[in-house]
Amino acid sequence: MSEDQEMERIRVSAGFEIRIPEEIRQQLDIRPNQELIISVSDGAILLKPLSLDKEPLDVKELRGIARGLSWKRDDRDRRDRS
Repeated sequence: MSEDQEMERIRVSAGFEIRIPEEIRQQLDIRPNQELIISVSDGAILLKPLSLDKEPLDVKELRGIARGLSWKRDDRDRRDRS
């Protein structure tokens, strides 16, 4: 968000859903049923809209999506190794 843009407060529903404010939907041209990429960075949730007219994501577009995540030893299922 740019410095001159005011932040808005939203509420998470009981089903963990959020409503993206109309101004932001218009600014980013987000349409119903459009897919978004969600990630966490420095304690913030980031949502990135996927273009409707675009092919599925190339692996290069995912670079950095997990930046800032901290993995614990228990996060991986060790049973998948012999």
